[in-house]
Amino acid sequence: MQERRDSIQLIPDCATPRPGEIVLLYQGATRFQGVFHGYDVNDRLMVRHRAGGIIPVDNPIQVRLVDPYRRQRPCWETLPACSHMQQATPPEKRAFDALLNEHFSPGPTYLEFMNEIWSRGYEIFLVGGAVRDVLQGEAPNDVDLITSMPFGLLEGLVVSMFGEFGFLRSPRDGFMSVGYNVGNELARPDQRGVSVDVKNFFKFAPGTSNAEFSADMYLDHTLRDFACNAVYYDAINSRFIDPSGKGISDARSKKLSLVNDPEFEHPVYKKATIPLRLVRFAILGYTPTQECVEAMQRQFKPFVKALTQFEALKLFEYHILGKVPDLEQVRVLRTARDRMMLYSFEEVWQKFYSGYDVRLTDKTE
Repeated sequence: MQERRDSIQLIPDCATPRPGEIVLLYQGATRFQGVFHGYDVNDRLMVRHRAGGIIPVDNPIQVRLVDPYRRQRPCWETLPACSHMQQATPPEKRAFDALLNEHFSPGPTYLEFMNEIWSRGYEIFLVGGAVRDVLQGEAPNDVDLITSMPFGLLEGLVVSMFGEFGFLRSPRDGFMSVGYNVGNELARPDQRGVSVDVKNFFKFAPGTSNAEFSADMYLDHTLRDFACNAVYYDAINSRFIDPSGKGISDARSKKLSLVNDPEFEHPVYKKATIPLRLVRFAILGYTPTQECVEAMQRQFKPFVKALTQFEALKLFEYHILGKVPDLEQVRVLRTARDRMMLYSFEEVWQKFYSGYDVRLTDKTE
């Protein structure tokens, strides 16, 4: 991995323990020492004590570092040797700057919001489609952020910047939509401002009541689908962080290498979306590796077959036909069917999507 500490701005110390740090706390007049494990869906800190159990802690002030002068390193410094870091080129930096210096309701820029999180000692990265677009030389659109800042603290920051209804949160999914009035159920759509999506780094069982959150970038990237969608952009240092070591080159060459770990705890429907996203990206001109196609057939097809008819159609409409203009839908459907046949998903098409065949043979469309 390139450039660890040379020419980069390290993250400041944060007010809470960082995952992996040795901490001390008192509960019931008893002194405990253990490893700070992460956060649960109720924003409680979890400390793994010496006997192996977990102590949930409601208030961060109850926990202190055993050695306050020895802090856990930033998440990018614990990535394995296969990972890769690379400075953005001047054109890439300009593309990100143009996007992140746009304002969203009620007035801060995306970069100002990111700086507020970073300055409090927590990682914050741009991730997903915008990073992939810039690596391909295209203009980015959506801003999706991921942070190690616990949402129990982030809520207070968001309210101070965006108002009482400045967020909408899904605790199990580690997801928060941030912006003016987005959390106001009584507000009309035209009364809500532009928002940004923020996620936490997952540690365990995303999307369930047992979900846990941490600061493990490598683990987080194995919950994504393809390497090209698992590149993180550090806007503070203007650099890409690529945990798999494949994502930067894959994005530029429009290649699909699988990074998702099918054995990792995750709701079935999340795993079932990955073959459909493979088809979606194939329609857009991406080429999957042979290893990726084989993994889809061997490991991910069973997740799709386990869906109900309603779930399968809903996912198809979202991932394949979503945002496709009406005049383009027949072409996209035909290409989707061809790709599913090519990747040996014939039985999936017949089970769930054969109803679309009528549209493909309708001469009037």
